[in-house]
Amino acid sequence: CLVSECADNGASALDESRLSLQGCTMEANGWGHGVHLASAGVCVLGECSVRGNGRNGVVVMSSKAGEGVVVLRGCSMAGDLAYGLAVHGGCTVRWEGGELSGNRMGDCQGKRLVQGWEEAPKRKKKTVSRRML
Repeated sequence: CLVSECADNGASALDESRLSLQGCTMEANGWGHGVHLASAGVCVLGECSVRGNGRNGVVVMSSKAGEGVVVLRGCSMAGDLAYGLAVHGGCTVRWEGGELSGNRMGDCQGKRLVQGWEEAPKRKKKTVSRRML
């Protein structure tokens, strides 16, 4: 599926709803998020491409700890105007591989709340020493 150029969010799951997206593209959605998840249900995104949205690529919100489960499996989030993935609140978020890159404010906000998240190792700059003779 392709969800593009919506005035607000590309897709939303609210209250007790469930959402399952497989192989979908959410792009260039106006002033909203590619995917807005504020549900106490189970939401699964698999092999989805989320890019170029007016706010976050995927935003996860939960008002109470322990509510809701979000699984992100092999998704790509790139070129969004805020974060690729923004996690606020106490739901369980599982990152099962994928790519986050080139998002204006950063790739992942709330990393400590994401199970399975690993930062790419920082590369050390090589230094060249010059000896004066």
